[in-house]
Parts: sequence; C-alpha cells; structure tokens
Amino acid sequence: MPANELIDILLDIGQHPIVMQIDFVCLDPSKAYKVPKQSKSGYAWLQFITGCIIQTR
Repeated sequence: MPANELIDILLDIGQHPIVMQIDFVCLDPSKAYKVPKQSKSGYAWLQFITGCIIQTR
C-alpha cells in the first residue's frame, strides 16, 4: 500500500465511532533498516489521532 493511501485511510479509521485504539506493527523487521519509516509512522499516528479528535466533535 502506498504511503499516501495509508495516511488517508488512517484518518477515516480514526473517525469511525467503533474504533477506540490502533496498534502499529512492523511485518518484516529484517527489512526495516533499508527504508526510514519512523517519519511515516509518526505521521500515520498523527492522522489516526486527528481522526479520533474529529470524531469527538
């Protein structure tokens, strides 16, 4: 899944009333060192939290 699609869907997931939490898991940690994912993971988390905040308003 491209990063932009992941970011978009996480905002939608965060806005869904049944979703209360999320867990990010690296499926292949042996390849994690090849691509810097910390910044994408942080932005993805922020998108989810933003969706949760939008849901409560």
